[in-house]
Amino acid sequence: MYSSHLLRVALVAVSFAMVGCGPQAEVAEKKDSVDHNEHAMPTTYAESVTDLRELLTEIETHLASGELNEVDHMVHDVGDITKGVPKMAESAGFDENKLGEIKAESDRLFATVMKIHEGMDAHSGEAKSFDYSTVKSDVTESLYKLESYVEKKPTE
Repeated sequence: MYSSHLLRVALVAVSFAMVGCGPQAEVAEKKDSVDHNEHAMPTTYAESVTDLRELLTEIETHLASGELNEVDHMVHDVGDITKGVPKMAESAGFDENKLGEIKAESDRLFATVMKIHEGMDAHSGEAKSFDYSTVKSDVTESLYKLESYVEKKPTE
């Protein structure tokens, strides 16, 4: 079951990287792939988690108000940051057990964010509305777990 979840996450990640989002994908390829919406990449684990919280809160707000173009850019930013979370945790000095938990949770959050992207059908060129409540509990749980490590020392 766990390996099939990882396989799905990997397949979604590959399709996300290959498909892009319509005409904006060409522009994004020309820009630094880390910076879809001029969002500076975090440099620490704590910054990563803080940025994820802020971006996901903005995504929820924009979806509620129907501002779908903004959401597409933010989803890309969340994906980029989420993919970097395990590396940031490793740099912070977390032990192997915590690194495994952080990686699993960041993979789970990435898969959840992909549900938003796919649900909006953003790659079609005309984004659709998405009901954030369908993923809110998963997002909240993942953020809570990732945030729980911010307060702890890496070796605690």
